[in-house]
Amino acid sequence: MPSTAPPRLSRPVIALCLPLALAGAGCDDDSPTSPQRLALSGVWSGTMAYSDGDTDCTGDVTVTFDHQGSALNGTVADPPECTSLDHVAFEGTLSGNQIHGLLIFTGFTRPATGEASSDRMTIRGGAQFELRR
Repeated sequence: MPSTAPPRLSRPVIALCLPLALAGAGCDDDSPTSPQRLALSGVWSGTMAYSDGDTDCTGDVTVTFDHQGSALNGTVADPPECTSLDHVAFEGTLSGNQIHGLLIFTGFTRPATGEASSDRMTIRGGAQFELRR
């Protein structure tokens, strides 16, 4: 008479399958190993370095960022006095910790890239910003 007991898996099969089953454990959004989403809205302070070909300039700046979803937009409150700029803004996106977009100056724009963490941000493109919260 044939056996009605379920088939038993051999030890090698269990040894191969167990790590694969456990690899998916703990991968929900609440897992401590999940990357944290950055929240960059608010006021950031630091320096802006700018060169227009005739003048090299570095000065202190305050930038206010609005971060909604992947959209990241910022406005420089007062560009350094050593520049001839009266308006500097950033419009772009954040993906992970990577920033991509445009620096918008009075009368022209430049592509910009950078990196961000919860308390530091760097943006480069026509000018370089080193910012902290």
